[in-house]
This record gives sequence, structure tokens and C-alpha cells, in this order.
Amino acid sequence: MPPNVLFTQQFLIHLSTMVGVHHSIYPRIPPQGIYFEGLVEESFRKIRVPFTEIRAGGTTAPHHDLLVGTDKISLKTETGKSTRRDSINITKVCTTERDPWEAKALVKHAMAHLAKYEHMLMLRSIWDGDVLHYQLVDIPMSTL
Repeated sequence: MPPNVLFTQQFLIHLSTMVGVHHSIYPRIPPQGIYFEGLVEESFRKIRVPFTEIRAGGTTAPHHDLLVGTDKISLKTETGKSTRRDSINITKVCTTERDPWEAKALVKHAMAHLAKYEHMLMLRSIWDGDVLHYQLVDIPMSTL
């Protein structure tokens, strides 16, 4: 598999710095939801990806959280105190207000939704008492 050209070392350094700034202001509240999305978007802007459009996906429509060039990214967080170091729990993948409310139909709907993305990037907070350890995971869409 070729190296990820989107989440470069430079991007990771900037995102780590942005998460560190957030953590210095809110030591017991990990960035989640739109706050994590904002940190990722700003990190891409800081590294000034040449000739690449960077656009937030919006908050109400069920589509990508961030568009970097043509890459559609879904951004997720797992930040609760029950987060386990050795397993990942992905929630809120897509809305399911559709009939029929059966496992087969729901799986089909979720898989169709996931097919819209090129990347899923997840920030995880692992709690060790009152100390937070962060994990950043690029989840291959083929795994899902």
C-alpha cells in the first residue's frame, strides 16, 4: 500500500500542536465533534497544501466533514472515559431514519454512506486517571 500522501508528517506535526494547544486550555476536555474538525481543517490550512481547496463539509447534511482537494474525509472522535486502548468504537456513522428498520437494510445503508469517503480519521482519548493520552487513527475504508 502506498504511503498516505494526505496525512503527511508535516500535517501530523501541526495537528499534534493544535491538539496540544487545545489540551493546554482544556486539560480535562479532549477535542471532539466540530472542535476536532476545526483543528484538522486548520492544520491543513497551516501546511498550505499547494493548489488544494480545503473546505468544511457543513454540519447538517450527511456527507463528508472535510474536503481536501478531491479527498472526502470523515472525522470521528472517541473521547469518553470508557475508551479502551485496544479497541475502537465508531458511532454516528450515518443517519438511519429509513425503513425498513432491519439489520440487513441498516447495514446496506451504512455501507453506502461509507462508500462516499476516501478517509476516516479518528482522534481517540485514552484516560489514565486524570491524564489523557491521544491516539490518531487513519482507519482504512476497506476495513470498514
